[in-house]
Amino acid sequence: MALISFSVFPDKIESGAKVQTIRSLRKYPIKEGDRLYLWCKSRSPKDKRKLGESICSKITPIVINENHIKVGGAIVHDRLSLEHFASRDGFDSWSEMKEYFRPKFGEPLVIIEWEYPPI
Repeated sequence: MALISFSVFPDKIESGAKVQTIRSLRKYPIKEGDRLYLWCKSRSPKDKRKLGESICSKITPIVINENHIKVGGAIVHDRLSLEHFASRDGFDSWSEMKEYFRPKFGEPLVIIEWEYPPI
């Protein structure tokens, strides 16, 4: 079981428009088949709310850079694919996603995907 907290995109998670998140590597990694507890602002007693529970369906390594992403070993650099990927993760554009992840450029990250609808 793993708790994943979000401060952005809660409505997209609840509606099923967002079924993945990109995160840094964990000391105890999430694995396919793990139960995920999805929360909005889990550390804020006043604002926290449970978004749902689901099952992790896939874990994929990713590295994000200025002009491309490397997903599971494949480099994605064409604009249309980058825009589509950003949209799947909840962003309005590749530019917005790139700015959000700029501090983590070059770091190994993982894409955590879950099943929808939630349990």
